[in-house]
Amino acid sequence: MHLEISERAYEKGKSTAPRSRYEWAHRELGRVPETGYVNVGYRQDFAEVIDQLAIKRFGRLTVDASRTFQRESCQIEEVDLRANSRLHLTNCYIGTIQPQATVEATIHLTNCWVGVLKFENKGYRHLTIKSGGIHDVQAGDGILVTGDTLIQGTWIPRKQIDNKPSLHALRKVRTFFSKENHSLAAGYFHAAELAIERPNESCTNQAVSRIYDIGCSYGNSPNRALLCFLIVLGAIVLLDALLSAAVLADPSQAVGWQKSLHCIGADPVSCLGFGERILKGLLLAGQLILNPLGVFGGKSLLVLRDTSLLIPFHTLGLIGLLSVAMFFISIRRRFKLD
Repeated sequence: MHLEISERAYEKGKSTAPRSRYEWAHRELGRVPETGYVNVGYRQDFAEVIDQLAIKRFGRLTVDASRTFQRESCQIEEVDLRANSRLHLTNCYIGTIQPQATVEATIHLTNCWVGVLKFENKGYRHLTIKSGGIHDVQAGDGILVTGDTLIQGTWIPRKQIDNKPSLHALRKVRTFFSKENHSLAAGYFHAAELAIERPNESCTNQAVSRIYDIGCSYGNSPNRALLCFLIVLGAIVLLDALLSAAVLADPSQAVGWQKSLHCIGADPVSCLGFGERILKGLLLAGQLILNPLGVFGGKSLLVLRDTSLLIPFHTLGLIGLLSVAMFFISIRRRFKLD
């Protein structure tokens, strides 16, 4: 069911002599079930009616000047924002969010999925998007957001379908946020831009781009890099504890606590206690990850006891080294450290 609510329709309804200001709107909107489909201008005359009725589906929703529309778990085909309007949505699906130029609307979306988010010149005063996703963006010229911006945990497509999302629009939005020092917001759009461009790069650049994406989402996720490091660290410690892969390079030079890591005439897997095996595994991990080429010292405390262990352990060490590098890159980018 489609229902247009407008000033003209309201005046027509008033001609039937309603007993109160909202009687006609109550009567008409009341025919729409909770899952009904409504095209409505969110005007002063009908704001209270719409708030009272638990309507979940809207066609074109117009939020008039200085009005606030707040709703949870709804579906809206198109949102038209007017001057100084405010939109607060949670767990909603929105086809298009369209602010008029210079309206400076306020948007607050939590776990919402947006088909098209349009940026116009001074279209937004404050923009907050937490979780959820944006399938496509369209950007105009000039200042896109005049106030604060927070984009956090928001999904943006990494592949184009029918030339959407537009690379040109992603670059425009990213460039604007970079100039405004909104590093978090710029990072999300930059990551999507780099991922979409990846198929057109050379094989080497594609490999580097994919590693950078998987490791830290192009510098946007230090947590991912840290998690990768911890997984590699745990894998090296566990494998060394099970296989006793490392032994002292020169037992005769061992002093102090180093002597506890050496076994004489015994099974190397069983002769060390639990604590000694964990310590040896951590030392091996640190040596493989942080000092693979002996840069921080000419002599290594531990060596792998068999050539068959070289490739798997040094591969883990290389992955760990890359994860450390990407962690610091992400931290530097997040806090804009020089």
